[in-house]
Amino acid sequence: MHPYYLKNKKKYNKEIEKLLGFGKTEVEELFKTDFYIVVEQVKNTFESKLLANLPYVGGKRNANDTNNLVGCCEYAALFLVGKDYNLSNNQIGELLTKLEEKHFKPLPLIAQKGVRMLLKKSICA
Repeated sequence: MHPYYLKNKKKYNKEIEKLLGFGKTEVEELFKTDFYIVVEQVKNTFESKLLANLPYVGGKRNANDTNNLVGCCEYAALFLVGKDYNLSNNQIGELLTKLEEKHFKPLPLIAQKGVRMLLKKSICA
């Protein structure tokens, strides 16, 4: 694992916890297990299968690309864990959409619609 990602691992874990925390009930209902078990599995998958192999793209000097790449890996970790629970891509995609909608709820309605549209396009692609 690149030292930059190792240094920021705690931050990434908090991001995963925060994102999943927007839908604790939905996560437990979908995965049919305790919320904290799912969170730990997603964090472990993110770290061991994705972050460990992630190329360094510039860190703070290239913050947008780094944040986008790490964020995509956080989402991918949820998909990988979902596969272990025999969940479909659509089920995980719908969950991620709900989580992000709750995350961006304070945004104005037009921005919420834009985020929803972008999420649906990226999930369906």
